[in-house]
Amino acid sequence: MKNPSILILSSILLFSIVIGCRSVRDKNNPVTPINEITLPDAELCKNNNRFALDLFKNINSKSQNTFFSPYSISAAIAMTYAGARSETEKQIKDVFHFGSNNTDLYNKYNALLRYINSLNAPELLYIYTTNSIWAQKDFKFKPAYIEILRSKFNSELKLLDFIKDPEKSRIQINTWVEQQTNQKIIDLIPPGMIDQLTRLVLVNAIYFKAAWDMPFNEKATKKEGFFINNSDSVLSDFMIAENMYKLYQDKTYTAIEVPYAKAKLSMLLILPSSKDGLVELQKQLNIAFYSNILDMLSPVKVKLHLPTFTIESEFELGAMLKAMGMNDAFSDAADFSGMTGKKDLKISKVVHKTFIHVNEAGTEAAVATAVIIRLKTSPAKVLALKIDHPFMFIIKENTYNSIIFAGTMYNPTR
Repeated sequence: MKNPSILILSSILLFSIVIGCRSVRDKNNPVTPINEITLPDAELCKNNNRFALDLFKNINSKSQNTFFSPYSISAAIAMTYAGARSETEKQIKDVFHFGSNNTDLYNKYNALLRYINSLNAPELLYIYTTNSIWAQKDFKFKPAYIEILRSKFNSELKLLDFIKDPEKSRIQINTWVEQQTNQKIIDLIPPGMIDQLTRLVLVNAIYFKAAWDMPFNEKATKKEGFFINNSDSVLSDFMIAENMYKLYQDKTYTAIEVPYAKAKLSMLLILPSSKDGLVELQKQLNIAFYSNILDMLSPVKVKLHLPTFTIESEFELGAMLKAMGMNDAFSDAADFSGMTGKKDLKISKVVHKTFIHVNEAGTEAAVATAVIIRLKTSPAKVLALKIDHPFMFIIKENTYNSIIFAGTMYNPTR
């Protein structure tokens, strides 16, 4: 294979940024401690990647820059899944490719969370993911459900008063997210999304900052053309470096893996061969396609031209998750009786907000996901009342109920 000079587009797959899972589980020793960290379960990683690729085809349907974290969304929904039952549970399981809703699954998520947080390298790589529970004070959640979130998802429990002050509650949640993401995710939950029927908000936040394993020389950066379609281009700042990278190339696309410090995480970039081929390439996305890329990567010396870029994205994921098959969770058919012992709750919104900046030094990224859960609004019963015979009426002031006027009505036509 000749050493190609590759122009990389800014719409990219970034799964390796957040989840660096490989087939790490030893069949003879399924729980292998390394520095007191249990390695994540390979099947859980694979299933999370299945969801990531499914969502990618739905979330990036327009020709626009997009950045999202499938892990953050999956973690937030997994906390919700712990309280799901019956058909609601099945639909979430099918969309997210979760295993059975039991302690084994939660232990695997706990191991994955701890593993991700163990990947730090001093001054070179920082990644941190955390969860939180925001519950209506005095609302009765099952202790067993809250304990799963606390012990398996490392979630802090915070009590708010959505009923009395939904706006103050929204601001408190958003402030926590800002603190966890180095102020990169601002106003995760927009005004009006928290209301007096809100009872629970489950949040995942991730902050990531890493240097390249082989940094780009800032002095080598220069303006070059970036094609936005077959005929039109824009000038962009391109980083340039010549190094050994893992690469795979066929007639339809080129894939290259650019490692971060200590090679603990990496950015995988996939470039279609034709300038307008991204939409068609996305249609091929599935776990086999992704696995094939990883299997075929091999070291090649490459002179890499990569644009610097910044993306900020925000999504309300409800419509997409419903389209993928998770309908009941958002409707009055929802069964989250594992949370309260009753079928009184449903998801109202799933919001996801992201930030990424890529330059010569490395990458800074932050994401947050909130699952907002509220009481179901049952249709109000309508009582038919016709005032069709003589009646009495009183007009009063309401502080002391002093009667100001009084009367009777026998015939409204007189």
